[in-house]
Amino acid sequence: METQSRSRTNGYLPASAFTRKERMVIDDNGYHYRTREQKLVGPFDSESHTIFDLNRFVKTKKAEMARDSVNPVEIV
Repeated sequence: METQSRSRTNGYLPASAFTRKERMVIDDNGYHYRTREQKLVGPFDSESHTIFDLNRFVKTKKAEMARDSVNPVEIV
């Protein structure tokens, strides 16, 4: 079995290295999720609220990446 390595130039693992379940953390304060940057987000009162916010976080990141990848045309 092949293991994932941090071979990307930015040091982060590819998205395929994570599942949402692996990002979930449950402690005495409630439910949390962990970002690629290892930031713990939460607490949330239920798993469904955590998953909802995680999905919103991923969609926002995708939109930001798409926006940042577009090269704006400079107006002279």
